[in-house]
Amino acid sequence: MLDDEKRFNVLLEQLKFSYTEYIDLSLKVSGILLIVIGWFSTGVNPLKMLCNSSSMAYIALLFVLLGEVLMVGLNRDAYIKSATIFNSLYKIEGDITIFQRYRITKLTCACTIIGHFSMMFGIFFFIYYKYISLYATTCTL
Repeated sequence: MLDDEKRFNVLLEQLKFSYTEYIDLSLKVSGILLIVIGWFSTGVNPLKMLCNSSSMAYIALLFVLLGEVLMVGLNRDAYIKSATIFNSLYKIEGDITIFQRYRITKLTCACTIIGHFSMMFGIFFFIYYKYISLYATTCTL
């Protein structure tokens, strides 16, 4: 069994790693979403495959919604993991100033979810507007 100092160091490293991975994943997802938004905004008909069948647009919308649900789940899991490690560290060392900065807070998760949601909403709206509302116009170009 580990003594308190070794256990503290192991938990602190886990908390740092979780935080780093969380930030890295959030930035990667944001970058991909921005690339998709840029791709959509520069083309007249960037998703010509959605013109093959009207149900393809609905499938694309379903995947956008599924992506947002997965992001909420990942954020929730990251928060729970961080909170569990944080509480374990607090029980060992009451001075939270050592490890507070690596904690993933509810506010951090909420900001990440809102940021990703706003970009995904833009993608969702674009697909809906261009390939469902204006299907006849977009798909005849």
